[in-house]
Amino acid sequence: MTAPTRRTLVVLVPLCVIAALAASASRARGGQLSDPPGDTALRRTDSGNDGPMSPTAVLPDITGTLVRGWTMTTPGGDPFTGSPVSGPASMMRIDVEFAGMLNPPGPLSSPFDPYRFGPSPLYGFIEFDIDSDADTGGQLPSPARLRVLGNLGRFATRPIGVLAERTLESGSLPDRDLDFFTAPYFERSGEDFALSWCGCFTPTILGGDDGDGVFESSEVWLVKGRFFPRAAGYQGASAVFGGSASGMYDPWVTLRWSYSASSDRTTVSLVYPLTPAGAAMLTGQAQQNLDLYVDFQGSHFSLQEALQDIINGAQGLYEGVTEPAATLVGPWAKKSATDFLTPADYGVMAIVGTSYSAPGIGALYVWTDVAFGLPRGDVNGDGASNVSDANVVAEFIAITDGTPADADGVVNGVVAILDLGANFSMFDVVSDGLINIADFEFYPTFCPADWDTNGVVNSTDVSLYLNDWFSDLISGGTVTDYDENGVVNSTDVSTYVNTWFSDVLECSP
Repeated sequence: MTAPTRRTLVVLVPLCVIAALAASASRARGGQLSDPPGDTALRRTDSGNDGPMSPTAVLPDITGTLVRGWTMTTPGGDPFTGSPVSGPASMMRIDVEFAGMLNPPGPLSSPFDPYRFGPSPLYGFIEFDIDSDADTGGQLPSPARLRVLGNLGRFATRPIGVLAERTLESGSLPDRDLDFFTAPYFERSGEDFALSWCGCFTPTILGGDDGDGVFESSEVWLVKGRFFPRAAGYQGASAVFGGSASGMYDPWVTLRWSYSASSDRTTVSLVYPLTPAGAAMLTGQAQQNLDLYVDFQGSHFSLQEALQDIINGAQGLYEGVTEPAATLVGPWAKKSATDFLTPADYGVMAIVGTSYSAPGIGALYVWTDVAFGLPRGDVNGDGASNVSDANVVAEFIAITDGTPADADGVVNGVVAILDLGANFSMFDVVSDGLINIADFEFYPTFCPADWDTNGVVNSTDVSLYLNDWFSDLISGGTVTDYDENGVVNSTDVSTYVNTWFSDVLECSP
């Protein structure tokens, strides 16, 4: 059989069910999270899918993160010397671990210098959902295309929960229509803050460098930059100033960048104040009241201050609140900033990658890994990569083959992607630009004759197929058109039975 069956599968139902789940189920929760090492996959984003890259660069591969409450040993001293705090805290600490030795990102514009600090720069975003509400926070449409929900489809995965249906399935219209108010709403990601290695500014090395400006295995760097911004989608509902732009809460923070040769791991760490008391501890100064200043004449910053600002906007305390920020802050009107001071409760989702080695190719990033709770191949968003996903891929081929969405325009069991790189499809699981048998063979338990999609081929599948076949004969349906010639007849039964005899040997328990 050259093409998958044209089945109406029960595995398509969970997306409808998932959409009805609470938004809090959309991300892995904080605390200590792990991601498998060695699972990198190169996903270019340039038109032509052939942009130049450094052949020696280590590809960013997340292996884990630890998000926890924190207190410093000495106020105003080394923020990374202290102890963890369970439950609500005045500070938080984030540690992100990567396989191999990575260096801080150089700027990607004005000038283009990705390798300023070494041969393996890290780019990407680790997004934090502070209030466990996918309906607050996110980005404007254009930058959202560069974030997690805009690119998970390149890795053939999507989150569980409400974010499943908000994930871009392709890089073409109508999915990426850049209209905030139309589906799939990938801009509404629930991101409130993010660890951001965007390449959109030039970091400053505060200490640890031996003078050559290149991060080396024996060094521990302190790197200053706007690495932990509040989601830019909130900008139009904010009254803060002093950040990178009006309404942007993105103070200059310090990351610790270290590498362990014994474990071959890079760890990037941030200590960030949650409350005014935490901000006073970080600076060693007297506690300040919440205000609307960011990095302005010695004003402190904290997560509580950033949240209170958008709560004020949601409650109508500022004039001129604009869309789409008004939509993204709306639910904050009934919330209190002090209810969100337990870092282990924050939702976490990530995408990381490297850069191109030359400017002017129309793309910024080459993605290499996603995390957490995002198994490769989970195209139906149920939290697992299995036979159900294989059947969703098969169904997509059956529906799309030969349509205008198929670049080859031929009914041949293959859906071709136009301009892989700039474009993509979630159902191109192996990311070769073709959605075909190779993609549903990615799933080792997939067998075409497994009619009930339970992972086992047995006599029950034959009975169910024949029942559906008789129903098609009566109704004129094409669910059992197994040879995909547009007609349901005895040839389909013969083709199915032949496949069943082959599959029963490989798919029996």
